[in-house]
Amino acid sequence: MAPAPLFLTSLVFDGLAAWLDQHAGPGPVAVIGNAGRTLDDGEAIAAMGVQAVTDAGRVAETVDVLHRSVQRLDRAAALVMTGGDPFRLLADLRESGADGLLTAAHARGLPIAGQSAGAIVQGPDLESIRITSPFAAPTGLNLTGLGLTARLVLPHHGRPQRSELHRQAAAASPDPSALFPLWDDEVLLESDTDDWRIRRGGWTTRPARPEDAPAVARLFHESARQAWSTFLEPSDASSSISGRSLSPVGI
Repeated sequence: MAPAPLFLTSLVFDGLAAWLDQHAGPGPVAVIGNAGRTLDDGEAIAAMGVQAVTDAGRVAETVDVLHRSVQRLDRAAALVMTGGDPFRLLADLRESGADGLLTAAHARGLPIAGQSAGAIVQGPDLESIRITSPFAAPTGLNLTGLGLTARLVLPHHGRPQRSELHRQAAAASPDPSALFPLWDDEVLLESDTDDWRIRRGGWTTRPARPEDAPAVARLFHESARQAWSTFLEPSDASSSISGRSLSPVGI
């Protein structure tokens, strides 16, 4: 079975409708808002997820994993976990047994989306979040994440002081390559460790691959030739790259 797709966002749900259309079957979309249940604005945060699902043309079903049967998650076409306190969310998932259900749902290919805290808990380990989060981890809480992705999302990159906290987390982490800062207008779309994309402002980008090198070299050469044409001899400025040997080294 192919890896389940993940939609990990810092704040916005840009592209959620298309993502659900591509990956989710019929049925309600479960929205888990436990990350905000102890916060003054927790209901408003959860409402963002509900509204995003509704705007996507789907039926949203809110689920408090502590007070409603977590078995309701089994009938969902997709799952959305909204933002708030990542440690509270992780603790609630553990206490209710929903952590195991989410892991099983991911294993069978169910699409799972997460916003801020809801994205964080899907990572391998929340130890670095002690540094970056305004919330404190409860004493004794096992900070092992759900492990649905090898990346630990660091949301709200670019907000005052957050970027510096993310730098500190990277310096203290035994594996800084696992940390993935996300700006508020970015979405990380992941199918597996090697297949991921960033959506921002309606555009989707992916990491460069070795086979992209000739095209990148061609783009660099043509851009440089146009930009520097006034400094080049006419024969060089008007020359075609068709006969040149292009090397991606140094680009």
